[in-house]
Amino acid sequence: MCKLRLTTTHTRILSVASALFLIVSTTYVFSAGKRFQVDYDLERNAGSFRQPTNYTNSRHTHRSVFFMKTHKTGSSAIQNIFMRYAIRHGLTVATGKGADYSRLCIKQLFHRNCVRDIEKLPYDIIAHHLRYNKPEIVASVKPDAKYISIVRDPNDIIHSAFTYFQWNKDPNTKSIADFIQQYPKLSFDKGVDIPYKNLMMYVFGLQVVDFQNEDKVQEKLKEIEDDFDLILINEYMLPSLILMKELLNWTYEDVACFHVNKQTSSLNSSRLDLDGIRILRRENSADQKLYDRFYFIFKRKVRAYGEEKMMREVEKLQQTIEELQRRCLGGTKTVRWASDVVLKKYELSASGKNDALCQNMVRDELSFTKMFMS
Repeated sequence: MCKLRLTTTHTRILSVASALFLIVSTTYVFSAGKRFQVDYDLERNAGSFRQPTNYTNSRHTHRSVFFMKTHKTGSSAIQNIFMRYAIRHGLTVATGKGADYSRLCIKQLFHRNCVRDIEKLPYDIIAHHLRYNKPEIVASVKPDAKYISIVRDPNDIIHSAFTYFQWNKDPNTKSIADFIQQYPKLSFDKGVDIPYKNLMMYVFGLQVVDFQNEDKVQEKLKEIEDDFDLILINEYMLPSLILMKELLNWTYEDVACFHVNKQTSSLNSSRLDLDGIRILRRENSADQKLYDRFYFIFKRKVRAYGEEKMMREVEKLQQTIEELQRRCLGGTKTVRWASDVVLKKYELSASGKNDALCQNMVRDELSFTKMFMS
């Protein structure tokens, strides 16, 4: 999401400073109103991590990106950024086959044959849902592509997924509290697209049978760290976007975004008690380790970038987003996606309806994808 809550220069600066203080100084992550201590092994083993990107030397503009789209993390907003950029610069974007053209074989690890027009390989941008499979990704995207993804606190992912994926349709799990009590007993059904647990590590390619295998989990974490240039943090979206802007050498307008597919369901607003939080953390331990590791790496990147510089850059990006709001938006509307799922959609202003950038900033994934299906 791109948060738009600041109204004056002073309050913007204070808010940004407070957010950065949390990023740089705290050793905690926040989950459903509770905070949990980050694994201190990350601090002790900090030297083993890949060094933060040097954001001051390279000014080459990167136009090729592999974006690993994750579920219920704000990834649709980031995908919109890459789709807009591709349209503006005439880049190629991989799409899926058949009726499921917005996904690239998500029931199996990605293979180049999942792409609609395989003869166009390699593509400039891959940004649709898939399951990570490095050799096939390398064969399908330009060799100079930057690898980017986004993560979110696992508890909040499950909380959001409960209604979005209609897990509440079981008569025994109508409420989120009932669902969590049944959660340890739930197993992956091969007939569905995603498992109930460890949704992020699953799309990063970890097999379901390895969710509790510590060696396999650590092996996957190392692979992700080695392969990806940047992992965005949902809870710190604006600083994450600044790091992405600098990595790619794009403009503020290029990386500005509006929240896409935000749920407004009343079921999604209920909160979990401490026991429910503990159950989710235990059952999603692989995802928790993923989140903790890259939250820590994100803090290191912010320090390397420079805290005061980050404050200034976030302020400029916030101003750009607010200017685009005034230029493009006339209001919001709600759209019922399923019986218990209501999504917020933006409505364009009179001027925004005649503005290509405005149209693309609120364009949904399916209609955007069709634009690349020639």
